[in-house]
Amino acid sequence: MSNTIRVLLFITLLGMFDSCSPSKRITTITSSSYDKNKNITTYIVLPYGSVYIPGKWTETRYNSSSRQQYFKKDSATLSVAIGPAAKIEFNKQGLKGYPLVKGFYEWESQYQVNQLHLQVELLKKDSVTGYYMWRVHSGKVNTFQLFAGVDCNCATGGGYKTLTLTATGMTNEVLANLLETIYLQKLK
Repeated sequence: MSNTIRVLLFITLLGMFDSCSPSKRITTITSSSYDKNKNITTYIVLPYGSVYIPGKWTETRYNSSSRQQYFKKDSATLSVAIGPAAKIEFNKQGLKGYPLVKGFYEWESQYQVNQLHLQVELLKKDSVTGYYMWRVHSGKVNTFQLFAGVDCNCATGGGYKTLTLTATGMTNEVLANLLETIYLQKLK
Protein backbone atom coordinates (compact mmCIF):
# COMPACT_ATOMS: atom_id res chain seq x y z
CA MET A 1 0.00 0.00 0.00
CA SER A 2 1.49 3.35 -1.02
CA ASN A 3 2.13 6.08 1.53
CA THR A 4 -0.45 8.34 -0.14
CA ILE A 5 -3.17 5.71 0.24
CA ARG A 6 -2.17 5.10 3.87
CA VAL A 7 -2.33 8.81 4.66
CA LEU A 8 -5.73 9.19 2.97
CA LEU A 9 -7.04 6.10 4.78
CA PHE A 10 -5.80 7.45 8.12
CA ILE A 11 -7.38 10.86 7.45
CA THR A 12 -10.66 9.24 6.41
CA LEU A 13 -10.77 7.11 9.56
CA LEU A 14 -9.88 10.11 11.70
CA GLY A 15 -12.73 12.07 10.09
CA MET A 16 -15.18 9.23 10.64
CA PHE A 17 -14.35 8.95 14.34
CA ASP A 18 -14.44 12.71 14.78
CA SER A 19 -17.84 13.02 13.05
CA CYS A 20 -19.29 10.42 15.45
CA SER A 21 -18.72 12.70 18.43
CA PRO A 22 -21.79 14.42 19.90
CA SER A 23 -20.36 17.85 19.06
CA LYS A 24 -21.54 19.59 15.86
CA ARG A 25 -18.02 20.88 15.23
CA ILE A 26 -16.41 19.36 12.15
CA THR A 27 -12.66 19.09 11.81
CA THR A 28 -11.40 19.69 8.30
CA ILE A 29 -8.15 18.58 6.76
CA THR A 30 -6.87 20.25 3.60
CA SER A 31 -4.27 19.21 1.10
CA SER A 32 -3.08 20.31 -2.30
CA SER A 33 -0.67 18.46 -4.55
CA TYR A 34 0.43 18.13 -8.14
CA ASP A 35 0.63 14.74 -9.87
CA LYS A 36 3.20 15.02 -12.64
CA ASN A 37 2.16 11.73 -14.28
CA LYS A 38 -1.51 12.75 -14.58
CA ASN A 39 -0.77 16.49 -14.96
CA ILE A 40 -3.44 17.28 -12.34
CA THR A 41 -3.40 19.61 -9.34
CA THR A 42 -5.58 18.22 -6.55
CA TYR A 43 -7.15 20.27 -3.76
CA ILE A 44 -8.94 18.36 -1.00
CA VAL A 45 -10.98 19.61 1.95
CA LEU A 46 -12.02 16.60 4.01
CA PRO A 47 -14.83 15.74 4.66
CA TYR A 48 -16.46 18.16 2.16
CA GLY A 49 -14.87 17.30 -1.15
CA SER A 50 -12.13 17.91 -3.66
CA VAL A 51 -11.37 19.40 -7.06
CA TYR A 52 -8.98 18.18 -9.74
CA ILE A 53 -7.50 21.00 -11.77
CA PRO A 54 -5.92 20.20 -15.16
CA GLY A 55 -2.26 21.25 -15.26
CA LYS A 56 0.18 22.49 -12.66
CA TRP A 57 -1.21 25.30 -10.52
CA THR A 58 0.70 26.95 -7.69
CA GLU A 59 -1.06 27.33 -4.35
CA THR A 60 -0.85 30.95 -3.17
CA ARG A 61 -2.89 32.61 -0.42
CA TYR A 62 -5.85 31.47 1.66
CA ASN A 63 -8.78 33.67 2.72
CA SER A 64 -10.12 32.13 5.93
CA SER A 65 -13.32 34.22 6.07
CA SER A 66 -14.48 33.01 2.63
CA ARG A 67 -12.67 29.64 2.83
CA GLN A 68 -11.04 30.38 -0.54
CA GLN A 69 -7.75 28.78 -1.50
CA TYR A 70 -6.09 30.64 -4.37
CA PHE A 71 -4.06 29.05 -7.14
CA LYS A 72 -2.03 30.69 -9.90
CA LYS A 73 -0.99 29.52 -13.37
CA ASP A 74 0.46 31.98 -15.88
CA SER A 75 -2.03 34.90 -16.06
CA ALA A 76 -4.89 32.92 -14.49
CA THR A 77 -6.01 33.04 -10.87
CA LEU A 78 -8.38 30.38 -9.56
CA SER A 79 -9.98 30.36 -6.14
CA VAL A 80 -11.63 27.27 -4.71
CA ALA A 81 -13.89 27.21 -1.66
CA ILE A 82 -15.28 23.93 -0.34
CA GLY A 83 -17.24 23.78 2.87
CA PRO A 84 -20.48 23.19 4.78
CA ALA A 85 -23.65 24.69 3.29
CA ALA A 86 -24.81 25.69 6.77
CA LYS A 87 -21.92 28.17 7.06
CA ILE A 88 -22.97 30.28 4.06
CA GLU A 89 -24.22 33.63 5.35
CA PHE A 90 -27.57 33.70 3.52
CA ASN A 91 -28.45 30.04 4.20
CA LYS A 92 -30.55 30.43 7.34
CA GLN A 93 -33.14 27.90 6.08
CA GLY A 94 -30.59 25.09 5.80
CA LEU A 95 -30.86 24.66 2.04
CA LYS A 96 -28.78 22.01 0.33
CA GLY A 97 -28.39 20.58 -3.15
CA TYR A 98 -29.89 22.45 -6.10
CA PRO A 99 -32.12 24.78 -3.98
CA LEU A 100 -28.90 25.93 -2.25
CA VAL A 101 -27.30 26.59 -5.65
CA LYS A 102 -30.26 28.68 -6.85
CA GLY A 103 -30.42 30.60 -3.57
CA PHE A 104 -26.69 31.29 -3.55
CA TYR A 105 -26.74 32.59 -7.11
CA GLU A 106 -29.64 34.96 -6.35
CA TRP A 107 -27.95 36.22 -3.17
CA GLU A 108 -24.47 36.60 -4.68
CA SER A 109 -25.59 38.18 -7.97
CA GLN A 110 -27.76 40.73 -6.13
CA TYR A 111 -24.73 41.68 -4.02
CA GLN A 112 -22.49 41.95 -7.09
CA VAL A 113 -25.00 44.15 -8.95
CA ASN A 114 -26.34 46.30 -6.08
CA GLN A 115 -23.25 46.72 -3.90
CA LEU A 116 -20.31 46.32 -6.28
CA HIS A 117 -22.09 47.80 -9.34
CA LEU A 118 -20.95 44.96 -11.59
CA GLN A 119 -22.81 43.30 -14.43
CA VAL A 120 -23.82 39.66 -13.97
CA GLU A 121 -24.50 37.33 -16.86
CA LEU A 122 -25.88 33.87 -16.08
CA LEU A 123 -24.11 31.41 -18.40
CA LYS A 124 -25.42 28.02 -17.37
CA LYS A 125 -27.83 26.31 -14.96
CA ASP A 126 -27.37 22.55 -14.72
CA SER A 127 -29.79 20.74 -12.43
CA VAL A 128 -28.34 17.31 -13.35
CA THR A 129 -24.83 17.99 -12.04
CA GLY A 130 -26.10 20.69 -9.68
CA TYR A 131 -24.40 23.99 -10.50
CA TYR A 132 -24.83 27.54 -11.77
CA MET A 133 -22.09 29.33 -13.71
CA TRP A 134 -22.03 33.08 -14.33
CA ARG A 135 -19.79 35.88 -15.50
CA VAL A 136 -19.23 39.06 -13.49
CA HIS A 137 -17.83 41.98 -15.46
CA SER A 138 -17.41 45.75 -15.64
CA GLY A 139 -14.49 47.62 -17.16
CA LYS A 140 -11.37 45.67 -16.19
CA VAL A 141 -13.26 43.08 -14.12
CA ASN A 142 -13.91 39.81 -15.96
CA THR A 143 -14.53 36.96 -13.56
CA PHE A 144 -16.24 33.60 -13.99
CA GLN A 145 -17.90 31.87 -11.04
CA LEU A 146 -19.34 28.41 -10.60
CA PHE A 147 -21.27 27.36 -7.51
CA ALA A 148 -22.44 23.82 -6.74
CA GLY A 149 -24.14 22.07 -3.89
CA VAL A 150 -22.45 18.79 -3.00
CA ASP A 151 -23.23 15.76 -0.91
CA CYS A 152 -20.68 14.96 1.75
CA ASN A 153 -20.26 12.38 4.49
CA CYS A 154 -20.47 14.91 7.25
CA ALA A 155 -22.78 15.82 10.10
CA THR A 156 -23.68 19.19 8.57
CA GLY A 157 -26.03 17.70 5.97
CA GLY A 158 -24.56 19.15 2.81
CA GLY A 159 -21.72 21.10 1.35
CA TYR A 160 -20.78 23.42 -1.45
CA LYS A 161 -18.03 24.14 -3.94
CA THR A 162 -17.42 27.54 -5.43
CA LEU A 163 -14.86 28.16 -8.15
CA THR A 164 -13.83 31.62 -9.29
CA LEU A 165 -11.55 32.20 -12.28
CA THR A 166 -9.96 35.34 -13.71
CA ALA A 167 -7.33 35.57 -16.43
CA THR A 168 -5.93 37.85 -19.07
CA GLY A 169 -5.24 36.72 -22.60
CA MET A 170 -7.98 34.06 -22.61
CA THR A 171 -11.34 34.30 -24.34
CA ASN A 172 -14.56 34.15 -22.35
CA GLU A 173 -15.35 30.79 -23.96
CA VAL A 174 -12.00 29.32 -22.86
CA LEU A 175 -12.47 30.63 -19.30
CA ALA A 176 -16.01 29.22 -19.04
CA ASN A 177 -14.93 25.85 -20.45
CA LEU A 178 -11.97 25.65 -18.06
CA LEU A 179 -14.16 26.39 -15.05
CA GLU A 180 -16.71 23.77 -16.09
CA THR A 181 -13.93 21.23 -16.76
CA ILE A 182 -12.49 21.80 -13.29
CA TYR A 183 -15.88 21.25 -11.66
CA LEU A 184 -16.72 18.15 -13.69
CA GLN A 185 -13.19 16.64 -13.55
CA LYS A 186 -12.97 13.36 -11.68
CA LEU A 187 -9.68 11.73 -10.72
CA LYS A 188 -8.96 9.00 -13.23
